[in-house]
Amino acid sequence: MGFNEQVGATAARTPNFGYLLSHEPVLVAYGAAAASILFTDSNTAMIKCRQFAEALTQAAFATSASPAMLSAERATRPSVRAT
Repeated sequence: MGFNEQVGATAARTPNFGYLLSHEPVLVAYGAAAASILFTDSNTAMIKCRQFAEALTQAAFATSASPAMLSAERATRPSVRAT
């Protein structure tokens, strides 16, 4: 079973995040994972919540950012040089 089939099966089981499948499948994976382990491993659930928030922010920025915002974001990003 590949990633898409696993995410589809997860989406069918989780009413809180299943509707996101058509928009951003990775959000379903992170959200369902956080919800399923919340009471057994709260530290990992917090990490999954952070990953969910980062993926949501990236998706929102990619769909709503203007070209000027994208070029400004690239200009302020520090360059990484190999040593």
